[in-house]
Amino acid sequence: MKNLFYLIFVIAAVLSCSRCKEECDDPTDPDCPNYVVPVDPCAGKTEVSAEFKIEMEIAFNGTTWYETDECLSGINTVRITSLWEGASS
Repeated sequence: MKNLFYLIFVIAAVLSCSRCKEECDDPTDPDCPNYVVPVDPCAGKTEVSAEFKIEMEIAFNGTTWYETDECLSGINTVRITSLWEGASS
């Protein structure tokens, strides 16, 4: 009975260890030894800035422009202005 228990234990240990030795050859998987670090497509490029302000026209006693980050319904005139000097549009 003891010998059968040891035999089953040894077989289970061998089978479980064989799973640990699976080779990984996927270059996109960070857990594999041949993992290739992807090249940054933005390396050496300058960051693009899209700075602008949105203003709504509100007429009480005259026309006044208020800077906002949203456009309300019912407001007919909205002005978008670039904060970058030299912007063409």
